[in-house]
Amino acid sequence: MKKEKLFTIEKKKKFFKETEKIYNEYLKKVSIVLNNIHKINHPKEYWEIIIGPWLNYIITNVFYNIKILKYKKNNFKKNKRLNYNHIPNEFDDFHKNLHINENWKSLLNNEIFNLDSKVKEKKIHKQVINIFYNVDFDQKLSFKQKILFNIQKLLNILPTKNKIIFWNCYLSFFDVFKISIKNKSFNIFDKYNFKIPKFKPQKQYRTWNIKGKNKLEKAINNILPKTCPKTYLEGFNFLKQNQEKIFPKEIESIFTANSWYQDDFFKVFAAERKLKGTKINGIQYGATFHNCWVNNHAQKILDTFFSWGSAHRSLSKLDLKVIGYKKKIKLKKNIKKRYFAFISLNTVSKNVSELGTKMTSLHEYKEYLKNVKIFLNLIPKK
Repeated sequence: MKKEKLFTIEKKKKFFKETEKIYNEYLKKVSIVLNNIHKINHPKEYWEIIIGPWLNYIITNVFYNIKILKYKKNNFKKNKRLNYNHIPNEFDDFHKNLHINENWKSLLNNEIFNLDSKVKEKKIHKQVINIFYNVDFDQKLSFKQKILFNIQKLLNILPTKNKIIFWNCYLSFFDVFKISIKNKSFNIFDKYNFKIPKFKPQKQYRTWNIKGKNKLEKAINNILPKTCPKTYLEGFNFLKQNQEKIFPKEIESIFTANSWYQDDFFKVFAAERKLKGTKINGIQYGATFHNCWVNNHAQKILDTFFSWGSAHRSLSKLDLKVIGYKKKIKLKKNIKKRYFAFISLNTVSKNVSELGTKMTSLHEYKEYLKNVKIFLNLIPKK
């Protein structure tokens, strides 16, 4: 494999603009495909909430391999390609495959650079009556969380008319309760963690017929239906129907930290409610919010972003609210122990392959652990 290239900030910005242009073109195309498959007519803004992160990853990955690394056909094997067994069930599966599954990434590259070679695909039913491998649609909750969830379900149907939903906000029980009361709602739960069923692939959903003019477009067209999570195709209607059953019909606002990025059930829920005028609010969940496609995606789909200050310059298009936490720390007197500060550096390669995606490889992760062990061995034991 070729070594990753290093680029100046100016070149990174240039490549980002190019991929953003391609992304916007494909968002329109894929939205039309999904509308036709599901026999609906939703705007591209609806689909962007659901497919945005996946589509961004695919386009930046193909762009980087073809335009930047400039791999050639002979770098890859013709016979080993993606098939229906490799289709991710949900975005989380896709994300893990792209980041840590070296075999899956190798098959993906084979797809990019062997467009002309034909491979025998395993037979798949055109129409599947039972779309599930399993129908386990439960929440992965602790005993305490289950109690709070069931109480929240009752609160949602009481005359108080809860019009706010908190979804994995990284807030404490008391913070959720306090904020909801201020907003004339009654919430005590935000740890939604639904286990999405395993869906069976269906052939009629995997033939998209998007035309491409050049090598880059043809590669993207080939890969999209083979990597599209089943939650956007085979399992879409299932998720859509279940969010209607679980949550109130009228919701004014939804608060979340990062579910808008990684949780497919939340994305379908948010997209459906956005059509009815619900506001989607993001809460900063990390120390910084980088200028990248994730940032750009947030600005497109969120209405308000709650930050403790470091996101101001990078989220200029959003309605920003600054939140601050004041906590007094009492230090014990007469402490004689020696303390060491452990500084963990981000090992993600600072090159154009990121384009904001942070494509950390398994190799980089192993090197990181190796360096951590070396550092820990250098710390005095006494």
